[in-house]
Amino acid sequence: MRASRSYPVVLLGLVAMALALATCGGASSPAALAAQLGAPTPDIALVGAGRNAALRYGCLGCHSLDGSSLSGPTWKGLYSRELAFTDGTRAVANDRYLEEAIKDPLARVIQGYAPVMPPQMPVSDEEVRAIIAFIRSVK
Repeated sequence: MRASRSYPVVLLGLVAMALALATCGGASSPAALAAQLGAPTPDIALVGAGRNAALRYGCLGCHSLDGSSLSGPTWKGLYSRELAFTDGTRAVANDRYLEEAIKDPLARVIQGYAPVMPPQMPVSDEEVRAIIAFIRSVK
């Protein structure tokens, strides 16, 4: 009779363990979870380096992270957004466009903004990749 009373407790414990494993999916890190969901894995170190570079170069004095209006376009939700330029052309804010915009900010000016950025930023290729990763992370 004693064995029959412990059976529900053991069964309940096994069910709880199975639910716990199913809930976390066995993912041991945010990168593993992102991979399971089919999402691109963010390089947290690169994003942090991009944030630091943006602070160092003063980017956040003109580009907000919260959608508020400053002298430059907000970085909130900028990545993958279609942009219209003063010359009548359009482009998607992807890695290629952002690299161009960082290296040669006056090449194409976004409609509604004045061409106030310095003509060429002294940013290394590594810093450009990091800043782009940071912009991509600002949603």
